[in-house]
Amino acid sequence: MDAAILIRDLEPWRQVRPVWDRAAGMILLAAETRKREDVQEATRQMMVALERENWWRPEYCRRQAARMRALAKQCSDPNIRDQVETMAKSWADKAAAREDRPALHEFILA
Repeated sequence: MDAAILIRDLEPWRQVRPVWDRAAGMILLAAETRKREDVQEATRQMMVALERENWWRPEYCRRQAARMRALAKQCSDPNIRDQVETMAKSWADKAAAREDRPALHEFILA
């Protein structure tokens, strides 16, 4: 129930938003029934809530990775270039993680 705990611990002004209320209801239902369709709907609703808050934007992470790669190409110092390439990889990894819906299913059911 990690996702339910996340919602419980949100600021009160966020909790009253209908998108979080729907997400909480679907998460509790999915945790109780464990039906595939309930888990899928809870995942979808959680994605909607996270995207509404700008907390889950894989396209943003991909753009940041591309910017870091372009910046790394401009670096003449190999140490700085390596650091910037590492940051680009980190952004790319974040984008991949945000597209991993099975991991979100596990988060909801945990």
